[in-house]
Amino acid sequence: MGVCLGPCRGDAVADPQLSREFNVPEYEDYGFVPETRPLVPTVPTCAPGQATCRNGECVDRTAICDGKMDCSDGSDESGCSDGRCEPNQFRCTNGRCVLKTWRCDSDDDCGDNSDEENCEPNPPGAPCRYDEWQCPSGDQCIPKSFQCDGEVDCQDQGDEIGCSKFKL
Repeated sequence: MGVCLGPCRGDAVADPQLSREFNVPEYEDYGFVPETRPLVPTVPTCAPGQATCRNGECVDRTAICDGKMDCSDGSDESGCSDGRCEPNQFRCTNGRCVLKTWRCDSDDDCGDNSDEENCEPNPPGAPCRYDEWQCPSGDQCIPKSFQCDGEVDCQDQGDEIGCSKFKL
C-alpha cells in the first residue's frame, strides 16, 4: 500500500503523521459534485515505502523533507520545518522533526535513522532500556514519562499506583 501527500486513490492511504506535518487534509474518494468541483483525476498508486507527490509522482518516503526537491512540483519539501522544530520534537539529520519520545525507541521515525543514533546502551542484564520504567508485573516496559501521568499504560496498572493525584 502506498502513502500519499495529496488526494489518495486506489490502495494509497493518507499518512496521518505526514498529513499533519504538511497540513494536507486527508482525502477520501471524490465523486463529481455538480457545479462546485470538477472530477478529480485518478492518482497512480505508489509502491510501499513511497509517497505520492501532489502532482501524482511517486518518490521514496525518505525523500520527504530532506532538503532536496524530489517531486517536480516541490510538494515533498513544502510545509517542512525549515530548520526549526517544536520544543517537544527532535530535529533529524535530514531536517524532519519527530517527537522526542520517539528518539531511541528502536524505530526509524526520521527515515534516515538519525533518531536512533547515539543512544545510550541498555544497562547489562536490565529488563528495560535506560529511558523506560518496568511495570510491577516484570513483563512490560513503558517510557518513564508514562509513569504517574494519569493514564494507565501497564497491563497490571502498576504505573499509576502510589502516584499523587493531579490538582489544579
